[in-house]
Amino acid sequence: MTLGTQTPRGSRRVIHTSDGGSYFGRGAWLFSNPVKPEELRNWVSSVVAGGADTYVPEVYFDGFCMYYRTDRCRNWDRPSFKRFDPMMDAGTMPLELFTDEAHNQGIELLAGFRMNDRHGVNKPFFSEHPDWMLKDLGHGVDYSLPEVREWIFSIIQEVLQRFDVDGIELNFIRHGYCFPPSTAASQHPVMTDFMQCIRTMLDEIGKKKSRHLVMGARVPTTLEACRHFGFNLPTWVGEKLIDYVAPTDYHYTDFNMKVEGFSELTRSSDACYLYPAIQADVPGNCAIMTLDNYRAAVRNFYEAGADGISTHNYDVYMWGQLRSEVSPGVADMYPKALDYFNTLRDPKAVVAGDRHYL
Repeated sequence: MTLGTQTPRGSRRVIHTSDGGSYFGRGAWLFSNPVKPEELRNWVSSVVAGGADTYVPEVYFDGFCMYYRTDRCRNWDRPSFKRFDPMMDAGTMPLELFTDEAHNQGIELLAGFRMNDRHGVNKPFFSEHPDWMLKDLGHGVDYSLPEVREWIFSIIQEVLQRFDVDGIELNFIRHGYCFPPSTAASQHPVMTDFMQCIRTMLDEIGKKKSRHLVMGARVPTTLEACRHFGFNLPTWVGEKLIDYVAPTDYHYTDFNMKVEGFSELTRSSDACYLYPAIQADVPGNCAIMTLDNYRAAVRNFYEAGADGISTHNYDVYMWGQLRSEVSPGVADMYPKALDYFNTLRDPKAVVAGDRHYL
């Protein structure tokens, strides 16, 4: 079979977004207690060796920050994360090490932000700000409130000012609604204005750093769903607010994702690229994906006009899929699953191997 007529644009092929530190939380075997700086650097080296061009550690969710400390919000105090405390007590933030090593290795480092995580972990935060809550959903903040937008903006701004990151990724998949469900679709001017403010701030800080700072958006898998949630992708792309879009299913790799709509939109711009997401979960059961599965899904993405791929919930490979007794564990899947990127970044290698469609 021949490749499609849509040639991937740009040089970025693989964006590896880490799921809120799951490889640290469950994959305690990866790091000592306390964590040593060289272990964090070795982790970034593994991501690079696997074939990623961009690494995105998520640094904020649910009113918590991770991999650095700030007066603006609490640090996530999960027991496994206490391994970072001695390092931070001594004045070194893990995000500094991630960024420095990524640059040493020649790849991008973007700080990831979960825009409205609703796992309900940070109960004290919502006790302090009960009026901020999306009451219809029982958790999450309401972006229709100016004070909410100002607070989130300040967190993003501080990270960009304090750390030498190459930009940010805004994860709207965790967990979709930023406005009350009954009004979300009509709130797109509010969210677009917020995105414009972030873009302006990125450009101002980037000018001081003498380089362009990237803003990516992780969004639902159809343009219709984006509109439902109040995310006006045509405006975000048309006004060059975002540098890439990563359509992402909630929790598994969607072989039937309709990438064509996003491809037509992003290819109408010379400044926005398309990276559909692969995830570790197999649709419909609790196994995890094989390279043959990924080649099948990613073949569809490239044929529809993707410029590469991104990852989401991929880090279960780092600690074994606890929900399945038949899935291989960490000894088999690490670092092999990272090396999948070296195949998936190349459309010709994707076509050349076996493809198992699900």
